[in-house]
Amino acid sequence: MFELAKAMLRDAWNMRLALALNEKEALKKQVEDVNSQFENMRDRIIEANSASVVNAYESRNPCRRRDSWRIVSNSL
Repeated sequence: MFELAKAMLRDAWNMRLALALNEKEALKKQVEDVNSQFENMRDRIIEANSASVVNAYESRNPCRRRDSWRIVSNSL
């Protein structure tokens, strides 16, 4: 009886661990996507010649960083 309970607990633990690892990988992917978008936007700002275009890109910048921090803080 004890061995059965032990095996059931081990299985439940391993399932929870697998779920946590999958969630961690998904969050890493989201952070990578947000960082990639940020890098692309930064490159576009550097290449932009128009002040209005630069201002428009810069106004969107804090949102991207906030997205990244939101993802990270929600995972803690």
